[in-house]
Amino acid sequence: MSECGIGKKLISEILASFVVAFFGLGSVIVAFTGDAAPTLTSLADWLSIGLVFGLMALAAIYVFGKISGCHLSPGVSIGLWITKHITGKETILYIIAQLIGSVIASLLLFLILPQASIASAFVAPNPSIDLVATFVAEVIGGFALMLIIMGVAIDSKAVPGFAGISIGLTVTALVVFLGPITGAGITPIRYFGPYVFAAIFGSSLVAPVHVLLPLYFIATIVGSVIAALLYAYLAKNNDVCELPSPYQK
Repeated sequence: MSECGIGKKLISEILASFVVAFFGLGSVIVAFTGDAAPTLTSLADWLSIGLVFGLMALAAIYVFGKISGCHLSPGVSIGLWITKHITGKETILYIIAQLIGSVIASLLLFLILPQASIASAFVAPNPSIDLVATFVAEVIGGFALMLIIMGVAIDSKAVPGFAGISIGLTVTALVVFLGPITGAGITPIRYFGPYVFAAIFGSSLVAPVHVLLPLYFIATIVGSVIAALLYAYLAKNNDVCELPSPYQK
């Protein structure tokens, strides 16, 4: 990716992250209203939340993908840097843009909705799940998302036009599955903004922000990097491979 037009790419990434975070976090707050549990457990609630996140990610990819690539996650940006699709400078700038989008979304939600409701946007593991299991689950989530992105959006042999649909549906599936377990971190745009407010207002979580933030952040990056390297290995120099019998002519 060329650094030409980096300013417009960053504005695009901020807008994409903001749109997904604003409506996604807003759906969490709406679903959480009146529920005193640290995390939602209803499959119906998480299905609704997953659809909002997935549909907004789908829309953002089709709108902003042609400008910035619409990474929406530091894990994705770092995975693309590791596989030499973007530069180190772009990676850092993209991550900053994504976090800015998350903070702006959380700020507006804080202004629009009652102060008590913003706490429901926090990402926290289910009280019955320990932090090690949370980390492993989030690594797998980051891995699955990045693997799909590499296959449908980054690979030059990918079928054109299906990246947004494939990634959006994957986000939905991950949120529905991981939501009741880990709170569905997946990407820092989901939790960075709310965590900023947690630090400012001292809201209580299952674990302190300084524990949860690096846990989710590192898990996302680890899963994404493994997936990016694995897919790069599988896709490299495979054009000459013959299809196995009985598909050979």
